[in-house]
Amino acid sequence: MLAADIWPDLLDDIRARAAREQLGNVETVLAKLDDPRLPRGAVDVVCYSHGPITSQFRRDLATLVDRAVGDVPAPGLESCGF
Repeated sequence: MLAADIWPDLLDDIRARAAREQLGNVETVLAKLDDPRLPRGAVDVVCYSHGPITSQFRRDLATLVDRAVGDVPAPGLESCGF
């Protein structure tokens, strides 16, 4: 599981929670506003929780993910409601 965020402190929180809950499959990624820095071909579903949940946000996120993962089927976008 990849957890991407633009805020290092939030990634620290994710790593701490993963350790506390003994989740060994969580990898954090420090993203940029214009680049999610996701490994090419490694994304099947994008689950987002913080940010405006608007149609434009979903389109922008889908564009960034598509640019990051390249020539693979478009990933699904799901709001997790965290």
